[in-house]
Amino acid sequence: MAKFTPTEGERYTINSLLQKMPIEEKIGHLLCWFINKESLDEIEEIARKVPVGSIFLKFCSPQRIREVTEVLNRHNSIPILVASDLDRGAGPFIEGMTSFPFMMALGSTNSEELSRKTGRATAREGRSNGIHWTFSPVVDLNINFQNPIVNVRAFGEDPDHVSRMATSYIEGIQQDELMAATAKHFPGDGLDDRDQHLCTSINPFSRDEWNKVFGPVWRQVIDHGVMSIMSGHIALPSVDPGSGDYRGPPPATLSADLQTKLLKDELGFEGVVVSDAYPMIGFTSHLPPSRLAVENIRSGSDVLLFAEPERDASLLLEAVRNGELSQERVDDATRRVLLMKERLGLLRGRDVPSISGSELESHKDWSREVAERSITIVRDAKKTLPLQPKAGAKLLTISITYDATPPKYQDVLIIDEELRTRGFEVDHLVNPSHNEILSNAADYEVIFVNFNVTPHAVKGTIRVCDPIFSFWRSFWLQHPRVVFTSFGNPYTLYEMPSVPNMINAYSNTPSSQRAAVKAWLGEIAPNAQNPVSLPGYFARNV
Repeated sequence: MAKFTPTEGERYTINSLLQKMPIEEKIGHLLCWFINKESLDEIEEIARKVPVGSIFLKFCSPQRIREVTEVLNRHNSIPILVASDLDRGAGPFIEGMTSFPFMMALGSTNSEELSRKTGRATAREGRSNGIHWTFSPVVDLNINFQNPIVNVRAFGEDPDHVSRMATSYIEGIQQDELMAATAKHFPGDGLDDRDQHLCTSINPFSRDEWNKVFGPVWRQVIDHGVMSIMSGHIALPSVDPGSGDYRGPPPATLSADLQTKLLKDELGFEGVVVSDAYPMIGFTSHLPPSRLAVENIRSGSDVLLFAEPERDASLLLEAVRNGELSQERVDDATRRVLLMKERLGLLRGRDVPSISGSELESHKDWSREVAERSITIVRDAKKTLPLQPKAGAKLLTISITYDATPPKYQDVLIIDEELRTRGFEVDHLVNPSHNEILSNAADYEVIFVNFNVTPHAVKGTIRVCDPIFSFWRSFWLQHPRVVFTSFGNPYTLYEMPSVPNMINAYSNTPSSQRAAVKAWLGEIAPNAQNPVSLPGYFARNV
């Protein structure tokens, strides 16, 4: 794939459109509106006032996507661009579609083919349901094991490995120009131990270090034609140290040095730069709401994510009229969004075939293959695995998670279904006390302890914190067969270094749960490698 650059024909089409577009419509193209629970009447009321260029949807039925799009397109002369976070396939956000494991599971397979297939399945399912733009893949490097944002959302920690996997995924997403991929989060996350939802996080690398570690990843995704890059609420002080006040250096989303000079001018990116979400404290803590939209666009973002259409369109229009925001900057941003719409066929009314049942079955097979090839035995000191429980044996599964009543697929209950289909009797506990476990432990032939801790489960942490009383008295020393599996954070062994075994599944999605059961029972032979390193001592003693 080549860089995302307009052809002469596309330049002509887009310039012709720009000449006809009123300033209000251009400004609308700089805003991505998060439509959540608004009614169709509420959506139409906004659409009459502001011709937004793109929207963000999640947790939708195909019917809802279709209805919202139809309402907006009635009031827009240029078709709306619909975005979503399809970083684990279309399934988590669109009813009836395929859920894939987290990207670190893909990273552990080390298979560019599977990465490409995951991207392809995501694009086919998403586009056939009206999604044009996915905010994936994450191309951050999970270098700091305590980073609460990246973790299993990334392919790993090694720049070459991440580049290979990410570019393959992008090729799958953008194959046949069905969907636009978004590499995130520029200039690169994975070093700070804080969360951009709560503060502006820092990439502390010197410019030379950044050039050697993060720079090659960004160059690779740009050279492979990624259509969009998400600018993060992440500062890179070696490029833009800021003014030195108490707020610290600015995030990339408010830095012309990062978004314009480094990303667009130096790295040569010609696609759409979309900001990370507006409400996050890493962005909003630097300026009042009256200044944020203007400074974000002026510094180089082409689209402001989670904008409030009426407020932000008014602020941007006023800034153009008083000369604070140049017409040239608005035209450049609009041109980039129009190029993406043209490349995706929106300006030509392109028809996309509906997804077939056989395709969906293939995609489920691909998800299963990713899950099964990703299972990693990090430690098995007592050679506990694989297990061979007696027919009809009584088993106990324990979920260690942040919430005892999580939403669908957050708790790992498919495990229990899988064990029961194999004839076992299964009891399940969520965050039990050590007394609950010890009082009944002898009744069970095997106890499975399943850590279900993933990024965003609790803002600012991926640590096993709330359920720690489950482990008082180290109950596993009093039972012959206890198996520990992480369905999220791959560094769980660091927090529980005294356990005799640990399996990393990297994901709590259904296919990963089923794959873990197969690995426990010896139905598959796990041979994947961790795409991240355990810290310090634990890297040498697993």
